[in-house]
Amino acid sequence: MELVQDDASFSLETLLKRLGKDLEVLCVEDNEGHAILLGYYLKPYCSVDHAGSAHQVLPLVQSKLYDLILMDIHLGEGINGMELCREIRKIDRYKTVPVAAITGYVSPEEKSQVIEAGINYYLAKPFNKEELLSLLREILLKHFFSNRGFLPTGSVSVP
Repeated sequence: MELVQDDASFSLETLLKRLGKDLEVLCVEDNEGHAILLGYYLKPYCSVDHAGSAHQVLPLVQSKLYDLILMDIHLGEGINGMELCREIRKIDRYKTVPVAAITGYVSPEEKSQVIEAGINYYLAKPFNKEELLSLLREILLKHFFSNRGFLPTGSVSVP
């Protein structure tokens, strides 16, 4: 089977099938409604675990290797998502795992802090299903396929 060189032709479903395994996603969200929505949108495409607070996350990432972490920045009590990401990045096997901030308003100062904390992507709330799945597809293209010869290197532009 010949692969098409245009990354736009690869659907999310095709990418997930080509991945050859279930995509393991950890959603870190303190708002129960948002957590339910994330799970509802993602479960048809991947395996989703949920942590409702920062203190629940470290035991999860120490016991399981996730392929992607979706994280709220403003987690209520305790450390915020940026501080949590810094802690996760200290774990060797999580140094290159993509982390996406899914959060409400972030000030311009916080945006630079988000990058410094090791967060790779940003999706603003409120978001819809298409925006979330587009982000998931973008992450798959960038982090799972661009270096495997599946797609031409440099074919993906991530904002």
